[in-house]
Amino acid sequence: MSESPDLDALSFKGRRGLARILDATGYSLAGLRAAYQGEAAFRQLVWLNLVLLPLAFVVDVSRAERALLVLVPLLALVVELLNSAIEAVVDRISLNLPTVQAGQGHGQRGADGRAADDRPDLGNHPALISAR
Repeated sequence: MSESPDLDALSFKGRRGLARILDATGYSLAGLRAAYQGEAAFRQLVWLNLVLLPLAFVVDVSRAERALLVLVPLLALVVELLNSAIEAVVDRISLNLPTVQAGQGHGQRGADGRAADDRPDLGNHPALISAR
């Protein structure tokens, strides 16, 4: 049983070598741009990193502590990107099921240790009502 040249696995692959790396770089930059434009939490973390990362090199700490001061904010960016990607996939394939929405709320638990349902509801806060 011989395969036809049209079904060769390599024909489904994109470019090779430097062109492939450049394509991947372009796709990555487009994804970061989309995340920055569409995700407020990602934008906040980017600006926070712009403050914290230079500060990590100013404070007088050991090398291990400096590594942590650099890696933790960068890890927060990666986790936020993963969370945004998972939410985008779930939003795309869900049928607005309550179970799916509850699962998305659990994804928010990492930032402050509380589930979305445990956070205070500010919609009926007196200061916000009087400002309307």
